[in-house]
Amino acid sequence: MDTTTAAVIIVLALIVFAALMLSSNVRARIKGLFGLEAELDASKNPPPPAIKAKNIKSKKGGLLADAEGNIDAEDVDVNDDVILSSKKPADPKANPPA
Repeated sequence: MDTTTAAVIIVLALIVFAALMLSSNVRARIKGLFGLEAELDASKNPPPPAIKAKNIKSKKGGLLADAEGNIDAEDVDVNDDVILSSKKPADPKANPPA
């Protein structure tokens, strides 16, 4: 491997490292000698919102939304509280009472 190829690889590695650590969207294109070429497109897409609720109606209660994952609820009409949760329930066997 000659010095030009080594230099292109090192520069590309630095760009990839900077793209992943410092930014959300980076595009880079490196052209070297002897037809060497490298392209990089590093994009971090934000995750979708954890709760997506439309047309939720509670006649006498309120709304509690508690999420770790995705929840998609639509057209809910109840008399009491509406509770949207994607957390796993606590396992009573995991921590038995002392």
